[in-house]
Amino acid sequence: MLYVAVRAARRAGDLIMRAFDARGFAVEEKSDRDFVTEVDREAQRVIVREIRRHFPEHGIVAEEDIPVRHPDAAVKWYIDPLDGTTNFVYGYPHFCVSIAAWRFGKPEIAV
Repeated sequence: MLYVAVRAARRAGDLIMRAFDARGFAVEEKSDRDFVTEVDREAQRVIVREIRRHFPEHGIVAEEDIPVRHPDAAVKWYIDPLDGTTNFVYGYPHFCVSIAAWRFGKPEIAV
């Protein structure tokens, strides 16, 4: 599981850094000073695709509104594809990809 999480985080991170350097992304305001970008959504797709490819039976809870598959699964992944979106939007380079997996309600791995 750790290998999959690291691989997914690196792929999403590469996508995020390309977008950060290019500075040409769309931004939506979810609420006051709570943003979501097309980069958040695409990074999440990259992460979810990687996890589902290796662990189709696992549950996934993600920040950017995907349907939860297998809500009663023993293993659940928690994803924030772009943790620190406000910093990202304003060009402040302090953000990360956050991925964690819990097994039977206890933390198993996190990157």
